[in-house]
Amino acid sequence: MSITANPPAILSAITNDSPRARRADPVTSHDAADKTVRKAEASQAEVLRILERFGPLPDFAIANRHAEHCRSIGWPEHIAAATGGPVDVDAVMFSTQRLRTARAELVQLGRVEDANEMVPVIRAGSSRKTYAVVWRITTTNPQEG
Repeated sequence: MSITANPPAILSAITNDSPRARRADPVTSHDAADKTVRKAEASQAEVLRILERFGPLPDFAIANRHAEHCRSIGWPEHIAAATGGPVDVDAVMFSTQRLRTARAELVQLGRVEDANEMVPVIRAGSSRKTYAVVWRITTTNPQEG
């Protein structure tokens, strides 16, 4: 007879803990796993905020709008001033890759969809023109599907 691990969702429900860390892992691993989940949720919320405010955008424009927002609020200086200490960079500003991943997660969740539009992207030092997909907030309720 073989022993199989519980699926993460079941394990999470049984242990009331993050599925990203094993029960035997040290508390620091559980804290890091919880932070990862919070960071994913926060970056997804940021992508939705940007798409709600600015309408359909490609990934690079989502990242640009996020960077503009961070600069407009004085990141990271205002956080350091408010807390009187060093800034947890991950809590405020997301990388371009994290925002792309958040957008992809939102596509999987049915919250964001391809807007059936492509925009040309011209890269410095290249004569080739590439295209980027434009993303929008889903126009139908994902729970209806």
